[in-house]
Amino acid sequence: MDTRADLLHLGSNGQIAAMDRGEKLMNMHARTMLAGCHFCGPASTVEERCVRENLYARAFLSNSPIVPGHTLIVPKRCVGTLDELQGIELDAMLDLRLQLKKLLKSLLHAEGFNYAWNEGCVAGQTVPHLHLHIVPRREGDAGVLGYDPREKFYRPGPRACEDLDELAALAGRLRSFTGSRSVIDSGGREP
Repeated sequence: MDTRADLLHLGSNGQIAAMDRGEKLMNMHARTMLAGCHFCGPASTVEERCVRENLYARAFLSNSPIVPGHTLIVPKRCVGTLDELQGIELDAMLDLRLQLKKLLKSLLHAEGFNYAWNEGCVAGQTVPHLHLHIVPRREGDAGVLGYDPREKFYRPGPRACEDLDELAALAGRLRSFTGSRSVIDSGGREP
């Protein structure tokens, strides 16, 4: 990943100057950091729980883990949603995810993983700083803390599959709203 791409900005002396992407994002971080944020505010304990970091993201152990090794990955810049990230920040978060997956498999013998992020209070986001949960799973660990993703992330109880005609109709409505089945622009990112 190219973290040294030059960007132009207006310097304090009024001159247009080159600024590398890292400097620009760190300046944006300083302006957007929330004083009350549990992850980057002055009362944060993230530093003590940090296990990995790179230029744009940090990974730290959850202070209320579902299972041992439950880790959160956050961008260093304080943003609330995935849509607010710069591409380089998302790449940095996903790079840490790969590193942690290998580490948790090796150290904690994880056999699988749950990955999740919540966006908005109605969806369960309790900290207004985007964070990706990485929950390492092993056979038989669900009973330890009573965690079952089917109980946490889906409607409770048994349910029938949706009617295929209803699903096809909704898919058609969504396609007609966006104009096509593909919503990826030529740059490989959603518009």
